[in-house]
Amino acid sequence: MHELTPPATPRPWWGFGTLYAAAPAGNEWIINHYLLSKHGIALAVPDFSELVPPIDMHSVRQASARDLFQGWVPKIDDGAWLSDSHYQSYLVLNLCRILHTVIHGQPGSKKVAGQWAKAKYPRWKNLIEEAERWAYGDEMKRQADAVAFLRFAVERVNETKLL
Repeated sequence: MHELTPPATPRPWWGFGTLYAAAPAGNEWIINHYLLSKHGIALAVPDFSELVPPIDMHSVRQASARDLFQGWVPKIDDGAWLSDSHYQSYLVLNLCRILHTVIHGQPGSKKVAGQWAKAKYPRWKNLIEEAERWAYGDEMKRQADAVAFLRFAVERVNETKLL
């Protein structure tokens, strides 16, 4: 059986067009294991649930909240990162997923989480829709709004007292 917590040993990871030979595992470890245990289909090996212990939704909600504070809050002061339209869109859509998981209590796709967030928080509908429509080559120019949405997400998650 494997541990529920992310392993200390780095693993290969592909992201943003780069292969990282030794990337640390983060909070997504718990979230991904939950999703694999609920929706994974074994092709030629034992079922995923036989490989790892069960993960409860409370742990997934906590992992999503930690991801917000450890992975996204530090971006508030990273003007260069936030000036990139791709990252603005990426941040907004990931914040929708975090809010959906933490507040609604279910992980979901960016599309599902975006639909839920627009209905739950109409104030952010325009920003979320722009993030959803964004494509490479488009200019988003919503850095201040993305930061404000990040601060809003922090407030909502803090209200849950999960951490």
